[in-house]
Amino acid sequence: MDSELQIALIAAGLGAVVLIVGYNKWQERKHRNKAEKAFKSEHRDVLLESRAGGPEDAAERKQRREPGMGATEAAGAGARPVREAALKRSVPEVPERLFVAAEEWVAILRSSPAVTARPVPAVWSPLEYGAHVRDVLLLFDARIALMLVEDVPTFANWDQDETAIEEGYADYGTWQR
Repeated sequence: MDSELQIALIAAGLGAVVLIVGYNKWQERKHRNKAEKAFKSEHRDVLLESRAGGPEDAAERKQRREPGMGATEAAGAGARPVREAALKRSVPEVPERLFVAAEEWVAILRSSPAVTARPVPAVWSPLEYGAHVRDVLLLFDARIALMLVEDVPTFANWDQDETAIEEGYADYGTWQR
């Protein structure tokens, strides 16, 4: 039925496949070892450790403070302790928490003159970054709405620098306080 030539060609093909697979495994092992050696770290990885640490870890967590804006937080006045977030939040609780957080941010942004100051001329102020984040959220809200009604939506180009100029991010410091 099968000639010797056909059998020899099948065997040669199988041999070539085995050699290619073997060569790929050897290359993969060689490059994995090279990458592990290049990115090897001598320090502990806190993200991989358990949350139940010793007494020194508990003391570290109690002393941790969130960053704030203004001189009062730097001096320690009005500092709030940081709590770990609950693993699950109920759906009705989320909107309420968002409104409370938004009100707190409005108070922070209106009370600190540092929010309108640019650290260097080429870097936006915190208030300008806030306006940018607002515009990005509005943009993605519109894009998600478009994805829900169209199978293959086409998104308009959005230039963040052009939007910053058109919306007057730099003038946001002149808002009512």
